[in-house]
Amino acid sequence: DPVTYTVLLSKDDASFTDPIRKEELPYSSCLLTAMDGLEDLTIYYWKVEAIDQFGAVTESSETRNFYTDNENGPEISIVYAFVLDELGNVLSSAVVDPGSTQANSTGMATLILTSGIHTITANVQGFQPESQTVECMGGEYHLHFMFPAMATVEGDTDGDADVDGADLVNLSAEIDLCTDDCSSDFDGDGDVDQNDLDTFSAAFGL
Repeated sequence: DPVTYTVLLSKDDASFTDPIRKEELPYSSCLLTAMDGLEDLTIYYWKVEAIDQFGAVTESSETRNFYTDNENGPEISIVYAFVLDELGNVLSSAVVDPGSTQANSTGMATLILTSGIHTITANVQGFQPESQTVECMGGEYHLHFMFPAMATVEGDTDGDADVDGADLVNLSAEIDLCTDDCSSDFDGDGDVDQNDLDTFSAAFGL
C-alpha cells in the first residue's frame, strides 16, 4: 500500500509533549533546517510514523536523538534520483553517482550533497550512462532518468535483462512472504509461490 511518513521532533523532551511535525513525507528521509524550528545547542528526540492509505499508523519501535551545535557547516541538499525505463518500469539495478548509490525497489536513489553544481549520473547495465546537472542550494531536488525499455526476461526480478544471483536473492526474500507488488511474482497471481520458483529455476538453469 502507498505509505507516507511523519517525523516527530521533540526539544529536550523524550515524551514528545509538543513535537515539531514533518508530515506527509513521501520518502523515508527528510531534510531539517532552522526553518523547521531547530535551535542551536539543543538536544532533539525523534521518531517516525508510517501512515498507509487507510490511515493506519505504525510508529518506529525506538526513539533516537541528536544534538545541534552552533557551527554552520556547508548547506546540505537531498537529491532524489528516479531511474525508470520508458514504460515506467523500475530499474532497481541502477547505480547513481556521485557515491555509487544503489537504487531501491522503487527505482529511487537518495543522494546527500553540499551546495554547488553537481552532475548526477545514472548507470544501468547494458546502456550508456545518463547524466543531469543540478545546482544544489539547500532543500530537496527530484531528478528523473528514463532509459529504453528492455526486453522482458522471465525470471528477471531487477530489470537488468539477465537472470542471475541478484534475482535469486530477491526471490528468496519474497517467496511465501510477499503479497503486494512482488518483483518475483512471475505468474501475476499476487504472491510468490512454488509456481514462481519453478519459473525462475527454468530460467536460471537449475
